[in-house]
Amino acid sequence: MPELLEVETIKNDLLSYINLNYPIENIKIHDSLYFEKHSNFQNSEHIEGKIIHEIGRYGKVLYFNLSDGYLCFHLGMSGQFVSKLNDTKYPQHLKISFSVNGKDAFFIDVRKFGWVKYVKDLLSVLPSGIDPLTKAFTQKYFKDKCLKGSRSIKTILLDQNLIAGVGNIYACEMLYYSGINPGLSGNKIQPVKQELLFR
Repeated sequence: MPELLEVETIKNDLLSYINLNYPIENIKIHDSLYFEKHSNFQNSEHIEGKIIHEIGRYGKVLYFNLSDGYLCFHLGMSGQFVSKLNDTKYPQHLKISFSVNGKDAFFIDVRKFGWVKYVKDLLSVLPSGIDPLTKAFTQKYFKDKCLKGSRSIKTILLDQNLIAGVGNIYACEMLYYSGINPGLSGNKIQPVKQELLFR
């Protein structure tokens, strides 16, 4: 499942491939049923021809900052971008494709847990938690907001309203390397292990 670091890698790959300040063109929706269930638009009229100013990520959400809105993707369990359909084993699971300055991009979602949305307000689709790769994610925030109460530490790490981007894989890895029982209450973690887990 793509979590924060995988989505960050995908964002960086897209930035190295797609030229910014060019229009998004040739948009095609290939799975109308998917878009009925996993999107808030059914055609490309709001997006076609809009300039891509930025490709960004917050938590697990990948977004394209367009002229007057945002084209956003959540990769769910199996979402991926490829530049050629023969780069994937699952071309039959193509959901949407587009091109930018002559370069094609194809969004595949095999398990269908992802979504694609076009919004004017980016905050409307972002989790309310703090992204760990931003300066706002401080040790003070982690201690004061995340390690209070009796909920298990693993539940806390997975709460997107507290920490945006961590999923099951990285929660397990962090707790293992910190030597913390996943079932331990957040408010019972020793200070030395709090610091280790934060790092």
